[in-house]
Amino acid sequence: MDSFCLEEWEIWYTFSTYLKASINNLEAAAELLVESEIADCCITSSGETHCRTDNGVVSGKTILELSGDLKKVSAEFKGNSAEVAGFTGYAHEAWLIGIQFLYGEARQISQGRELPTPHLRAFLQPISLVKEEVRISRLYPVIVLYQSGVLLVELRMIAPNNSVEISDFIRDYVNIQQYDYDFAIVPTAISAFAPEAYHYYSNLKANIFQRLDLLQKKRKQKSALQALSRSVESDDFEFKVAPLFSTEGKETITSIAQTLFTIVGFIAKCPISSIGFLIEGVPKLPEIGEYWIGRPHIHLIRHSNQLESSSENEELNKNFFGQILARVPEGNSDFSVYLPLDSRRSEDYAAYITSAATLWVWSKSGLESQEQLVNINRGHLIYEHQVQVELLEYGFILYKSLVEKSKELNEYPAILAIRRDLSELKSKMIETTPYGEVRDLLSKGWEQMNLEAMQSQISENLSILENELKFIESKQGDNFRVYLTILGLIASASFAKSIVSPFWNALSLWLPSNENWAELFLAGVSAMLIILIVLFLKLFIYR
Repeated sequence: MDSFCLEEWEIWYTFSTYLKASINNLEAAAELLVESEIADCCITSSGETHCRTDNGVVSGKTILELSGDLKKVSAEFKGNSAEVAGFTGYAHEAWLIGIQFLYGEARQISQGRELPTPHLRAFLQPISLVKEEVRISRLYPVIVLYQSGVLLVELRMIAPNNSVEISDFIRDYVNIQQYDYDFAIVPTAISAFAPEAYHYYSNLKANIFQRLDLLQKKRKQKSALQALSRSVESDDFEFKVAPLFSTEGKETITSIAQTLFTIVGFIAKCPISSIGFLIEGVPKLPEIGEYWIGRPHIHLIRHSNQLESSSENEELNKNFFGQILARVPEGNSDFSVYLPLDSRRSEDYAAYITSAATLWVWSKSGLESQEQLVNINRGHLIYEHQVQVELLEYGFILYKSLVEKSKELNEYPAILAIRRDLSELKSKMIETTPYGEVRDLLSKGWEQMNLEAMQSQISENLSILENELKFIESKQGDNFRVYLTILGLIASASFAKSIVSPFWNALSLWLPSNENWAELFLAGVSAMLIILIVLFLKLFIYR
């Protein structure tokens, strides 16, 4: 069997990082993302909802009603005001997707759990990466921001209408991160916010006159942006778009994700007004972590050679599945060695998880079991799996943030706090879900992502820091003792005169007959007493 074609699929290219600060007001950040027109719809894990309308933004709450067996759901939006304007077409579509993610979380995540922390999910208008005369790649961004500071940018790619050979699929879609594009077409608000967010994160020192000049340049840039922006129609929706300004003269899927990282960090701080910027300068923004990673999460719905059960499907197509995970477009090798064990026990779909990618493959029987739940966006086949992907990414990046933090601590209480968090984190992560099947999948996924190695690295970093602190404190203690001894010797003369001499005379103890020698003798006795006191302090107090 030499050919393998993919007929229906999606790839969610997920970039993960973290902000070095907790997001204390998720709802305010969610509302700002929509008000600033970065997102069209934003839903928090508690159901707080903000969506765009033709007249601005409407806010309220999305309320889910679940059946007892969790197999059926209905949703309702309740606005905060008496009169609620209708969502724009794209915002309504995004809201429906948001409902399905809320439903997927309700079905899989324990109520009252500590992890993952509350989060917001923002749906952005599509972004197009353009390589002139070669390719146009369209991405549908979703931002997931957790209260803990963990930040995911998911770039959704949807299959074209025609089937794709496996070599083209890997080269043109799975490996999209390797391509440079001439420019990116983005929602106008992203094009406007990106330079400002990058400027603030560069934290350039500027006096009030330089800041005034920057504000004037910003106004000119917005005017130029208005001239460059245009309306385009796509998928029954109309979008206002503009080119994304780039200092490097090229764009990649990675640069898009990093641009969104900076915009989210900027928005999370609540953008400063022009007057505030002029008077106060650049605000302190939440620092973006030094580590980030991007990997594809591949959802195969229909493909050639598809069989009834996932085990039969694997047996027949394991070489092709391994080739996808190895991300090698062509070759005659035995790619099945790159296919890990299926992390799922049932026969409806298979879940293959590696440290570089995940692959979710439906079987024919699995698709038939989902026919009553058909969704035009394949949501019933993808979104619950993507919820599991987000849990995997969340746990991974949370550990990575602890690795970085474990290198920077300089106090014992902070080290003890990290040790306590580390000892509790694994059990909290597993307790994320009450279902054994999902727990097994998460455990196997985190094992592939080398969380155990990261735990060991964190513990080793903390031990090194503890030893460094002990050494520093030891040196400081030695210096203190030296200073104390010198001070004692200096003070011994007055100590001899005011305390030792009267005490010595009262006891009628022996003294040299010469008065000068007697004073020197008493000074020596005083010095010895002070040294004994210092030795006592060293042995029993300053240990």
